Amino acid sequence: GFHFVFLQEFRQMGKFLATIVFALAVAAVLAQLPPWDCPVIKPRYPPPQDVNDLSPSDVKVVMAVGDSISAGFAMHTKLLVEGLVEYRGDVFSIGGDKDQVTLPNMLELIRGEPVIGASHGVSLPLDAVKFKDHIVQPFDPKVAHLNAAQSMAKIADLLNGQIAYLRDQLLTTYKDSVDFNNDWKVLTVLIGANNLCDCSYSDRSTPDAFAQQMEQLLQQVYTNIPRVFVNIVS
Repeated sequence: GFHFVFLQEFRQMGKFLATIVFALAVAAVLAQLPPWDCPVIKPRYPPPQDVNDLSPSDVKVVMAVGDSISAGFAMHTKLLVEGLVEYRGDVFSIGGDKDQVTLPNMLELIRGEPVIGASHGVSLPLDAVKFKDHIVQPFDPKVAHLNAAQSMAKIADLLNGQIAYLRDQLLTTYKDSVDFNNDWKVLTVLIGANNLCDCSYSDRSTPDAFAQQMEQLLQQVYTNIPRVFVNIVS
C-alpha cells in the first residue's frame, strides 16, 4: 500500500543523500578541480538544432530549481553559524565559486570559456526564513543568478515561481548575454525531499501526486524556455 511505497521512496532518498554527502566529502579533500589536459572543445556556431546533437561544449547557460540541496543550505557546518547559511557558489549543479567541483566549472574547462548563470558566494537562506512576518533575506538575483532553488521548497514551489523566475531573468537580466531562443541551456531539477517529509501526515503528498506535478513541471519548462536540456536528479 501507500506506506510501503513511501518507505521505498524514503530508502531511495536516503541512498541518494548518502551519495551526495560522499561526493561532497571527496570534493572537500580534493579542494580543487582535477588537472585538465584535454584540448579545449570550442562551442559550435551556429549551435546544434537538436538536443540529440548536443555536446557539453555547446552549453552556454546553466540553471537550477529545487530545495535546500540546490541552495547549498548548511553545506559546511563546522560551527553552528555555518549551518545557518546557504553556500550557493559550492553547489554541484550550479555553483561557480573558484576551485569547486561543480558542473559550471567543469563545463568551463571543456569549452574554454565560462558558462552563464552559475551562482556565487554565501548568504542567509533566500526567501526561506521569516521573523515577525518579514522575510529575513529576500531572494537576491545578484547572489542566486540562475539558481532558483529555495530552502524548504516542494515541487509545487517550482511550478508556482521558480520556473517563472528563470524565464524572467533570461529575458531581462541576461537579455544581452543570452540568445533566449537559440543558446543551449542545462536545467538541473532536484526536488522531492520535503514532499517525502509530507507523506507521513498529508494525503496530498503521494507518489502519484508528485509524478503528476513533475509532468506539469516538464511541460512548463517545455512551453516557457526553449533550447533546454533538463537534467532530472533523484
